[in-house]
Amino acid sequence: MLDINKAKEFKCNVENVRNVLVLSVVNNGAKSLLERLAFEEGYSIEDDIMYDPNKNMSLTKPGEINTFSTIYEHDNEYLLNFTNFPQYQIKDHEYMLNSADTCLIVISSTELNVIEKYTKLIQSVIRNKIKPIILINKLDLWIRLFEDDIEQLLYRVAYIMTNVNQIIEKQRGNDDWNIEVEKDNVVFGSATHGWGFNRQVFEKTGFEFKEIHETVKNNIYNNLHEKIPISEAIFESIIANSPLTSESLRYRLPLICKNEIDIDMTRSMIGADSDGPLIVMFFGERYSEIFPKEIYCRIFCGSLKKDDEIHLMDSKEKIKVIQTFIYHGPHNLACSEISAGKMGCIMADKDIVFGEIYVR
Repeated sequence: MLDINKAKEFKCNVENVRNVLVLSVVNNGAKSLLERLAFEEGYSIEDDIMYDPNKNMSLTKPGEINTFSTIYEHDNEYLLNFTNFPQYQIKDHEYMLNSADTCLIVISSTELNVIEKYTKLIQSVIRNKIKPIILINKLDLWIRLFEDDIEQLLYRVAYIMTNVNQIIEKQRGNDDWNIEVEKDNVVFGSATHGWGFNRQVFEKTGFEFKEIHETVKNNIYNNLHEKIPISEAIFESIIANSPLTSESLRYRLPLICKNEIDIDMTRSMIGADSDGPLIVMFFGERYSEIFPKEIYCRIFCGSLKKDDEIHLMDSKEKIKVIQTFIYHGPHNLACSEISAGKMGCIMADKDIVFGEIYVR
């Protein structure tokens, strides 16, 4: 479980922060995945409410989970922040894509006309220069549907990957972001049952697909989620394929910044300088039955603090920040500030304009 102090201490470790947008258009696969990641982190579900077992405290209804964060040990410690907003919102509000540098697209392997349903979403992601990773989900259903016909399964996987790559190539004009097994930017598995794999997981564990196939076909599962947890495949793929904030902003700044910004502000944003001027963008909100609405943000540079007064770059009207939060497991942790490179949320005394840059 993500330690509170570790979540707060990542101020100077911007290179080891990964901000990921999780999206799907079919059967809420993105929310199913976030719920599974939270469950694997140690949070438990009782009576449709998610609890922190260490504190026996109710956190949120699983259906309302749209953020998740954890510390993952790779060659170093990485803070991984995940955010999910429904696809229908992304369609009308593409500025939400400015929240992250990488997008994990959850694609159902069983859905008819799946590519037609995902085409606009993938086009939006690539048009906004967000590097994609895909999870081909519900592989268990596909295996049980065709049982011994492995060729049909391989054909389905090839069909999805080939068509996703055609969309990427047409949108980008090249194939450098293509989905390939060898790149570890495609994960296969079942978010509901909590197992998944990529090439790296197979090489590390010595696991073979025939074992997965037999286990799922016979509906035994045999602790498959413990042998190849989907979280490990997802986390490894993200670390291997996510660009650093500094790298992604070099090619994304023209899309993000509608205002003219000087060279010093540009350098601060690319460097995710926590000591630089505050530059923050707000990209979404969620209403709570208990608290005022939570407004989600990405801090490009500087630090956003509780009680700060901020304003739009082209306006001097002040907005006061009542409280700041960072992601902590499947809920938000109140803190004194949100530092550069991170995602979090605030409560404010006035309405926020989404997709525009605010400064202190």
